[in-house]
Amino acid sequence: MAPTVVEKAIADREAIVVYFDLASDQISDNDANPMDDTEITNLIELITQSQTDLMDINRRIIGSAPSNLDDHVKAFKVLYMQSNKLLSKLRSLQSTQPINAVLTITTTKQVSEVRLPRLELPHFDGDLLQWVSFRDMFRSAVHNNSNISDAQKLTYLKGQLRGEASRLIQSMLITDANYQIPWKSSNYLLMNGMPFLFSLLLRNLI
Repeated sequence: MAPTVVEKAIADREAIVVYFDLASDQISDNDANPMDDTEITNLIELITQSQTDLMDINRRIIGSAPSNLDDHVKAFKVLYMQSNKLLSKLRSLQSTQPINAVLTITTTKQVSEVRLPRLELPHFDGDLLQWVSFRDMFRSAVHNNSNISDAQKLTYLKGQLRGEASRLIQSMLITDANYQIPWKSSNYLLMNGMPFLFSLLLRNLI
């Protein structure tokens, strides 16, 4: 007999629990066996996709109207909160990952590479006095880096923001398209209560 919609949804939900356990174990083991940036990014993408899957599972269960619907809704809330905590920890770990900047010097006789020391990005909490320094550092190390995707750039951005600046974009999913929102959409910033002056500065990042 084929599984019911609810049974299939529960099985899918259990698979997501396994993903969360995997991410949790790797985070706990990070001190002994540090993850590199690629591993952390892969986990972030896995948990982000799992959040989307969780919402789909919850919709399917609600649509089936089982007698124990309240239990399923509680399970969804618990897992979604767990996913947010995992993402927060992963982004924190990623923000500590070094970014290697490579300066290429071209002469008429040869092309040589000079490897610079590891660059530590500053954090930004909304203090306008620190904006120019943060903007220039982030633009140079991350925004103008063609070797990383926009989704990865958004992950770096989330990791470097603190306080009010962080709160405004912390719920955004990690996607290439979403990286452009904080910079190019002043409406997004204003609707979320950010001061007008700060929104103008933020738009000038690029």
